[in-house]
Amino acid sequence: MSKDIILKCTNLNKEFAKKNKKKNLKALKDINLEVYEDEILGLVGESGCGKSTLAKTIMQLIEPDSGEIIYKGKNIVGMKSEEKRKLKKDMQYVFQDPKAALNYRKKVGWLLEEPLKVHTKLNKKQRLKRVKEMLDLVGLSHDYIDRHPYGLSGGQAQRIAILCALINNPSFVIADEAVSALDVSIQAQILNFLQCLKEEMNLTMIFITHDLSVCHYMSDRIAVMYSGRIVEIGDANTIYENPKHPYTQELFQSILTIHSKMTDFKTNLIEKFTCGHGGCEYAPNCPYKTNRCKIEEPKEYETKDGSKVRCFLYESK
Repeated sequence: MSKDIILKCTNLNKEFAKKNKKKNLKALKDINLEVYEDEILGLVGESGCGKSTLAKTIMQLIEPDSGEIIYKGKNIVGMKSEEKRKLKKDMQYVFQDPKAALNYRKKVGWLLEEPLKVHTKLNKKQRLKRVKEMLDLVGLSHDYIDRHPYGLSGGQAQRIAILCALINNPSFVIADEAVSALDVSIQAQILNFLQCLKEEMNLTMIFITHDLSVCHYMSDRIAVMYSGRIVEIGDANTIYENPKHPYTQELFQSILTIHSKMTDFKTNLIEKFTCGHGGCEYAPNCPYKTNRCKIEEPKEYETKDGSKVRCFLYESK
């Protein structure tokens, strides 16, 4: 790919201590990821696979246990507070629940103006002009300046939350399940809105979702996560039309087959969490598993179409 790399994660690991448990929860396991300038990278996987943990680690809301996060050529892990504050102008996060992310006590005008106060030297008149320009951009009237978040619909609140993230013209944005709580019609509006903003503002974005159809619609490339690892990454159309990792295949079968049966799900789930093997995490549920899969963790293999897959099936391809 000819575009420059804006963000690179190298061997990221993160563990969380579990109460009354001897073993820690390994949320991120040797994550290696590159995000290219002006692209939307879709990050997809089931709930609990580590998507939000990875996002918050990239945004330095959580410190990794090991590894590097290189943003525009600089390692941002372990940055001092003042350096992080400056970085926030260029890196922004859109949270899953917009109404929980917005301060109910403050009016929309205050919420949009506050980032400008913190990160710019604009005066009051200039800040108000910028706020009105952003409201125009999302099709909301200037009357919203005097409204509170509790008086907004889900779609309106999500637009305001997105504007709060974008008002300082960041280069990089993570949208974490930004449409999952919205009605389908509102989802379509927000998705189209994000696509337009990406073009108008030259945004680079990681778009996190568990909805494969939405991920395919939004993304230039897709990364699939399972149990703290990225098991497959490649061009969005390639992965959508020809998923390679057995877990990715199962994900797509779940949306393509309306009456699919989850046979032996309970048995596989119990085996998954009790087998304690050091091999591939997906082995207990994989129809192609071998004894090797149960004891050895597969490396990342590159396929002929440019995808990268963590599966022994592609070791010699």
